[in-house]
Amino acid sequence: MTRWESQDEGLFYTPSRWLAFLIVFAIAARFVYGWWRATHSGSSVSAPGGQHWLITASGTQLSLAVAAGLIGYYLVYSIGVRLRMELMDQRHRR
Repeated sequence: MTRWESQDEGLFYTPSRWLAFLIVFAIAARFVYGWWRATHSGSSVSAPGGQHWLITASGTQLSLAVAAGLIGYYLVYSIGVRLRMELMDQRHRR
């Protein structure tokens, strides 16, 4: 999903806008949820099984899930960029 451009100055890449938007949205959603949970912590929501699952979900678990997603994304992305650069370097040597 990354756009690659080979020019005289070198090899350039542009990350996907949609993946970057998804990452920013995940972080923003986590902040909004944290704010919402902090402001609604005293109120009880009536649901058939007690409190709603979103209220009882741990903020730490959600933070760790978002952090794991970000770390995984950047790890895989950096590996992909590294492999692509090595492939382009091998082609250039030939």
